Amino acid sequence: MIVIASRGADTLRERFLGSTLSAVIRMTDIPTLIERIQLIEEVDRISCEVVCEKKFSRILFATDFSGSALEAENAVVEMAGFAERIVLMSVVDEGSTPEEIEAVEMRTEKELEDLRSRLGQENSAEVAVRSATGIASRHIAQVAEEEDATIIVMGTRGKGRVEGVSLGSTAEATTRIARRPVLLIPSVPNGDDAGD
Repeated sequence: MIVIASRGADTLRERFLGSTLSAVIRMTDIPTLIERIQLIEEVDRISCEVVCEKKFSRILFATDFSGSALEAENAVVEMAGFAERIVLMSVVDEGSTPEEIEAVEMRTEKELEDLRSRLGQENSAEVAVRSATGIASRHIAQVAEEEDATIIVMGTRGKGRVEGVSLGSTAEATTRIARRPVLLIPSVPNGDDAGD
């Protein structure tokens, strides 16, 4: 696992780190944790503190149910034994008519409930479901705050169709705006890189 610390502030230094962070996670096929830290400035020194101490106690799993999300789902299943609460989330951002959007929302709700059932059978964590319609990264960051998530887990495209372009736009945007740690799990290349 690669661990990268980030304050998430909007300074020139953080913008450079953001571009470095994006470059690293675009090029790797290794799970990457973007650890959120805050600086503690005192009169005689500056220290760092992680934003979330108990990393796997409240997991927010953001999924679009694509092949790219499957490895992340498997990682959440493995982490479930350490969790007190798992929130399964999907954001509908497709469909050009209200009818198409409604159909996707219904399918998404069913898939989330199916996943909740599978996770609930395998561990004692409380499992909740959240869904939204709109811009995925914004909703994911917002729900992470509302649910007091200690980590956001999501899939990224593995090295597949385009060598070196492995990070989906939702995952990249989420790493930039979320104030919680984000664990990116790359998919195993198999040709299904859609939906990220």
